[in-house]
Amino acid sequence: MAVLAQSFIDSHNGNTTATNTKQSGCFDRWKRFLEGIGIADEFLSDFRQTTRIRLISAFATSVRRNEYGTRDKLELRHGTVSSTVSNICTTFRTNFRDDPSLEPVSGIKSIFLSRLLRGYKLQDSPTKHQKCLPISVFKMMWSNKQTETSLAIGQLVCLAVFFGMRSCEYSAVQGDRKTKILRLCDFVFRYKKRIIALTLSNLSKLEHATSVSITFRRQENDAQEDIITLPATFKSIGPVKSTAAIVRRILRYLGTTVESPVNVVRMGKVNPNITSKQIFILLKASVDVIEEDHLGFKSEDIGTHSIRSSFAILLYLSKVPIYTIMLL
Repeated sequence: MAVLAQSFIDSHNGNTTATNTKQSGCFDRWKRFLEGIGIADEFLSDFRQTTRIRLISAFATSVRRNEYGTRDKLELRHGTVSSTVSNICTTFRTNFRDDPSLEPVSGIKSIFLSRLLRGYKLQDSPTKHQKCLPISVFKMMWSNKQTETSLAIGQLVCLAVFFGMRSCEYSAVQGDRKTKILRLCDFVFRYKKRIIALTLSNLSKLEHATSVSITFRRQENDAQEDIITLPATFKSIGPVKSTAAIVRRILRYLGTTVESPVNVVRMGKVNPNITSKQIFILLKASVDVIEEDHLGFKSEDIGTHSIRSSFAILLYLSKVPIYTIMLL
């Protein structure tokens, strides 16, 4: 019995706290929907599968109209509706119940529900993608040394663009994530084949390294301990210079070690962590300074995901094959 109970705990721990919270919130909405139409059986145990399909489809329409929700919107987009329905079906399956979205005989997704969701997708306005940034924006942020925070953010965004990083890998974000934020000890600097130890006496040697490797401990696709290595091929900024600058700055702070995260910054007598919101604000401010006439877009057209977009476009302009960019 103890092993059986532990299996439930281990299964629950297979998701992040944020995912479990999201699924729980969606199921609460499902229960409010059922209560609104006079049904107390949340897993529809006494209903035929065809009726379950009709009910889950009606629920999708209810979510589309933003009924029983908490947001102040008249209509929710296809992505929200689809993910909410998916979370309900996942909760059914987690509790060893039949998926209410599947056809009773074939076991494939209901064509009625599929067409319903596809219709919502076709009705939605196009998704507004965040613009990629030219290298001039990164150079401006790199040279912004007005405050210790602006200096640190400039180093972080330059690190991020060379390695195509998600914001949760180099800054503090809201909620629990699968991805682990980088620490200084995740960097390995080499001069040719010799490793440069991350000690105070070696800090001046780091920017002369011929390559830098980063170990990504865990990513969104559950990949663990992935090591990415880039050479020191750029005269200004570059992967080695940006990572070396981060390590030198942080290790000179009182109370830091090689276990410190890359987003540490010194503020008075404390070492707080830089957030993705702070990076977002400075990113937009930099675009405003350069202005739309030079860039071709406004600051409201960008976000922290623009850094990953820039990574992809820079590789494309360097004639890296598209399939390689997709893999990266």
